[in-house]
Amino acid sequence: DALVTDLAHELSDHPRDRLLDLNRIAPLCTRTRPGCAPPIGNGILKQEGEWTWWDDPQIAIHGPVKDGRCTVQDRAQGHVIELSGARAGDLVLDVCAAPGGKSLAFLDRGCRVVAAELNARRVPRLQSNLGGQAAIVVLDGNRPALAGEAFDIVLVDAPCSNSGVLGRRPEARWRYNAKQLGQLNVLQKRLLLAASKLVRADGRLIYSTCSVTPSENQGIAHRLDGWRILKEQRSWPDAWQAGGYVVVLVRV
Repeated sequence: DALVTDLAHELSDHPRDRLLDLNRIAPLCTRTRPGCAPPIGNGILKQEGEWTWWDDPQIAIHGPVKDGRCTVQDRAQGHVIELSGARAGDLVLDVCAAPGGKSLAFLDRGCRVVAAELNARRVPRLQSNLGGQAAIVVLDGNRPALAGEAFDIVLVDAPCSNSGVLGRRPEARWRYNAKQLGQLNVLQKRLLLAASKLVRADGRLIYSTCSVTPSENQGIAHRLDGWRILKEQRSWPDAWQAGGYVVVLVRV
């Protein structure tokens, strides 16, 4: 009920269909790594440039993903890197990096990446996924022990309610309540504020979630003093991607 209430403005047209879309599970999507040819053969549903959707995930996982030609990444998450405007040589801090999909995408663009993670137990997987190409640090994004205003891009892929990926995280709907959302909003605000202090004067601050809930997205990013929106995109779950949100902020 709380989720339906929070999404009321989204449900004015065809409310039942829009709600049921939240249960969608898009086919497995992979991104082709730089210098590698797009995959071919059985099991492919659709291809758009570097993106490939698979009818049989096992063909992808035990084929081009296993041999390093592709990496698994939902198409909605790819918007984060595309909107960032990242260029080769940019110094990037990924504040909530594990398991490392977005850090790897920045590396594939030729960026220098610092991947930060609070939970030390997630670091081995992060190291494996990034192949030793990034500097990995264990830190609390609320109080990052890093030099101020040093990064061209700082990404906060914030913990969220997962309201855009309920198809993959069905249990998340039972955690969606005012208390849980309030705690998340406090954390999201703190992470974004702390991250904003690490961005160079002419740099970009990126905030993203895998949620479609306004209070976790616009309600956080639109209220950061001293920053303005450069680019913004919200994805609703559909046949080819999960739901999510990304905004690129620059100083006023």
